[in-house]
Amino acid sequence: MGMGCSISSGPSQKPGIFVSNVKPGSLSAEVGLEVGDQIVEVNGVDFASIDHKEAVRVLKSSRTLTLTIVTGAGQELFMTEDEKLIERRRRELERQELLRQKKLAMETSKILKEQQEKEKQRKVEISQKMAEEEERYRKEIKMITTQEEKIRKDWEEDWETKEEPKSPKSAPPKRRSPPAKHKAGGKTVQDGGRTQHAKVGRPFCLFSLQHFFRLFSPFTRLRAPPCLSSCPPFFPVSLLLPSPVAVLS
Repeated sequence: MGMGCSISSGPSQKPGIFVSNVKPGSLSAEVGLEVGDQIVEVNGVDFASIDHKEAVRVLKSSRTLTLTIVTGAGQELFMTEDEKLIERRRRELERQELLRQKKLAMETSKILKEQQEKEKQRKVEISQKMAEEEERYRKEIKMITTQEEKIRKDWEEDWETKEEPKSPKSAPPKRRSPPAKHKAGGKTVQDGGRTQHAKVGRPFCLFSLQHFFRLFSPFTRLRAPPCLSSCPPFFPVSLLLPSPVAVLS
């Protein structure tokens, strides 16, 4: 081929036309053809069911080719034993890496699922606690309201009972009587803002003039003047005997 590449037919288990060799620096190398690429179509001719001879003829029939390629589809058909061993190891490493990533993804998904379940359970518990708190608060408010209503009713009943009139006429307000002062033989003395009572050492002697004249009439044979005989028998006349002596209490 003037393209700088060789083609081969695939085995019966993998039919088709594949690139078996690429010359370095050739046109095929410049357009990106590699060993193992499968040629599917050239200038509208299907290469899936033609033999090697017909494929070579189509490729040489025109100087301008439009190829449809499946990259690396038959790469293992043109490898040496060492290359096949290396490829198998590479594929095994890739498989293990994929398994590791898959396992990690499954563990991550499991952890995320557990976290979501825990978060969901936590939200349910929070909702239950909030509902319980609201119910407890509602009961406490109801109990407090009931107690306040009962206290208010009792208070109103007590005041209604006290405000009922006991008699048709209300009793006059009591006045506080002033403290009693000493009479008959006492004097009030104020000293420095203090009120003190002075007691008389000897009490006054109260006599009526008639008694006075009666006491002395047997000896003097005197009678009370007519102007005094009309006085009441016990008309008080204070008669001071010896001058009293004030005693401060």
